[in-house]
Amino acid sequence: MNRPLAVPDEVANFLRVPKSTLTYWRVKGKGPKFARYGKHVRYDWEDVHDWLKRQATTEEAA
Repeated sequence: MNRPLAVPDEVANFLRVPKSTLTYWRVKGKGPKFARYGKHVRYDWEDVHDWLKRQATTEEAA
């Protein structure tokens, strides 16, 4: 499935986090994979969804 690449505003909105949080994650290497095209940052939706799945925990309450 080919979807257009997402801009940071779209990804932040999807994840329901401030754009500044997404930027912080990007700088620290903690967020979804991204690509830089010149000065423009873009995200592949598949990478965003894969990252989100990896964030889920299966910890049980003690």
